[in-house]
Amino acid sequence: MQLFRGSLRLSTIKEAESGYEVLQWLYNVDIRPKLKGIQNMRRLLAVTNPHVLMIKAEDVVDDEPARRVERSGFLTEIAVQLRR
Repeated sequence: MQLFRGSLRLSTIKEAESGYEVLQWLYNVDIRPKLKGIQNMRRLLAVTNPHVLMIKAEDVVDDEPARRVERSGFLTEIAVQLRR
């Protein structure tokens, strides 16, 4: 355990777990819009502009551009380069 703490300069296992979760997020190359994320942004924007609530998140999500990028193989190549 001392080697773990000394080498990585982490004081707790929880810090290591948090760092791992962040890295998983960074290396995730799924670029498709997430409905839950759009809904959360809608909720946050409604604080300053209540009219935003009139728009359904489902109506603004278009994942076709992301699907085209995925089909092109570009994301696969980026993932391979990130793993090197």
